[in-house]
Amino acid sequence: KNDAQEEQERLIFLIEGCLAIWLFQEKKILI
Repeated sequence: KNDAQEEQERLIFLIEGCLAIWLFQEKKILI
């Protein structure tokens, strides 16, 4: 198991989570 790869996957997971929350907030504002 590669530590760098695991760290990258965690970073991507965090970014996707932030994007999901941001998009949800945008939709709430539009509605």
